[in-house]
Amino acid sequence: MRGSISVGAPLVEAERGDVDRITASLSKAVGEAAFETAFAAGADPAAGPEGLVE
Repeated sequence: MRGSISVGAPLVEAERGDVDRITASLSKAVGEAAFETAFAAGADPAAGPEGLVE
């Protein structure tokens, strides 16, 4: 998903259900705030992997 976002390409409709299911599962597992923070950091090409996984 991040690759599509980084180049401005839309997500393929056939993958939408999988992406939504995985996103919801991860957000529930780590908490919405932590998920949003990690997602935003992962979307920043200058950000490294440090701090995303504890």
